[in-house]
Amino acid sequence: MEDEKIIKLISLKEVKGYGNKKVLEIVSNYKNLDTVFLSLLNKGVIRKEHVEKAKEIMKQCKNSEIEIITYFDKKYPQKLKQMNIPPILLFAKGDTSLLNKISISIVGTRKSSQKSIEWAYNMSKKLSEEGYIVVSGGAIGIDISAHKGILNSKGKTICVLGSGINNIYPKENEKTINIIMKEGLVISECPPKNNPNEFSLLERNRITSGLGDNIIIVSMDTKGGTISQYKTARIQKKKIFCPHPSLNLEPNEGIKKILATDNNIKLIKDIHEIKNYLLSRNNQKILENFV
Repeated sequence: MEDEKIIKLISLKEVKGYGNKKVLEIVSNYKNLDTVFLSLLNKGVIRKEHVEKAKEIMKQCKNSEIEIITYFDKKYPQKLKQMNIPPILLFAKGDTSLLNKISISIVGTRKSSQKSIEWAYNMSKKLSEEGYIVVSGGAIGIDISAHKGILNSKGKTICVLGSGINNIYPKENEKTINIIMKEGLVISECPPKNNPNEFSLLERNRITSGLGDNIIIVSMDTKGGTISQYKTARIQKKKIFCPHPSLNLEPNEGIKKILATDNNIKLIKDIHEIKNYLLSRNNQKILENFV
């Protein structure tokens, strides 16, 4: 999309009360964007400061080689379009071709045991060897371990931030995330300099699971962001894999809790069970095409 149209979309997002849902309701395609923008400008909904802020964000992106992908662009990931409220803008740095390739999301709580962190690292490496892209959220604990596992096996990973790309959070993982920008892909719904907040971190979850064809929840407590991630993945109808409780990957109280009510979770001990499940699903789809 042309820079002028991107600036108009960013200006819309800068207006209070104009989130993804609202903007997608009034902008059905990029062709009517100019009409919508002019109408709201004349009504005083979009003001000069919104446009100036949008231009500044565009300048930041150009200076930092950050690509802006809009909902209407061809490279926008189809998997995200299947969500109830997809992000209308993605800020991306790295290999954007990864957005539409087969991937598996790996997530878990930040306060995980060393055993859980090592399991995530090794699972990520094995998935890389099988040709999968691993998606995670760059957080302390399971997320960053999954990223490191695939990087160390020369694979590809996508890191979804809850902050701006030029304001990496958490700072402890900045070195690894900068490597991902060069060897994989870092994306965010937030403009480059934005600070993270509770809302942006939770909103990140829907993109993390949304980009994955399936999701592995390594560890989970009964409260916190990973429970939110599980609920989001269910809404998105993702196949959810969890380590078998016998592996004692702690904390696993949350996993035990959801197992009591969710019969669709696939318990795994190693990558072979994931491979066998995916192979059986693919074979089933092939058979269905002949029926």
